[in-house]
Amino acid sequence: MKRWYIPLAVLLILGVVAASLWGLRGAMPAAVEAQSAPPTVAAERGEVSLGVTAPGRLVGTREMVLSFGATGKLLSLPVRAGQHVDAGATLARLDPAPLEERMATAQAELELARARLAKLQAGPTPADMAAAQGDLAGAQARLDALARGPNDGELAAARAELAAAEATLAQLQSPDAAALQNAQYTLETARNSLWSVQVARDATCGRPDKVACDQAEAAVGNADVAVRRAEEDLARIQAGPNPEDVRVAEANVER
Repeated sequence: MKRWYIPLAVLLILGVVAASLWGLRGAMPAAVEAQSAPPTVAAERGEVSLGVTAPGRLVGTREMVLSFGATGKLLSLPVRAGQHVDAGATLARLDPAPLEERMATAQAELELARARLAKLQAGPTPADMAAAQGDLAGAQARLDALARGPNDGELAAARAELAAAEATLAQLQSPDAAALQNAQYTLETARNSLWSVQVARDATCGRPDKVACDQAEAAVGNADVAVRRAEEDLARIQAGPNPEDVRVAEANVER
C-alpha cells in the first residue's frame, strides 16, 4: 500500500510546478509591457527662460572721439568709464582762468580799437595838430642841418671820437706791456695779502675768541677772491683781445 503513495506524490508535485511555470509565463509579458511603456505628462502653455553664463569682455558698440574747442588744464572729470550719460551732459571741465584772462585781454583790445576808431572818425584835435607841426618842424631843421654840413664843433667832436676809437682798437690788437706788468704786480700783491691774512687767521683762531676768528676767516675769503680776480685779469691780458671786442672797436672806427 505505501509504494503506491510515492508515485502519486511525485505526480502532484510535478503538477504544481507545471502550474506555477504556466502562471509565471503568462505574467511576464504584462510586466515587460508595463516597464517599457513611456510615462505621459499633460503639456501646458507657458514662458520658458533659458540663460547661458560665459566669461567675456564688454566692448562698446559705438565709439566717438571728443575734444575741447580750446586747450587748457583739465579741472574735473565728472563721469567714469562705462557710465551711461544723456545728451548734453557735462563730460569734462577745463580750468576757466586762462580763458577768462584771454577774454579780458581781447575785450580790452576791442575797447582800445573802438576808441582809436572813434578818434579817427572825430578828426584830429588841436593838440594833435600842434604835435604834428612840431615834429614836422624838427624834421625840417635836421634836414637843413644835414644839407649845410657839420660845423667846426661837430667836426672836432667827431675827430675826438675817431681818435678814441682808434686808440681802443690799437690797444686791443696789441696789449700794452705796462698793462701786462701792472696785472702781474696786482696778482703778486694779492697773493702776498692772502698769505698774510692766512697767517693772521691761524694765529687768531688758535685763541678762544670766536668773533675774531670769524672776522679773520672773512678776511681770508676776501683775499682769496682778490687773488682769483687778479689771475683772471692777467690771463685775459696774456690771451689777447676778445674777437668780439675787436669787431666792435673796428666798427666804431669805421663809423
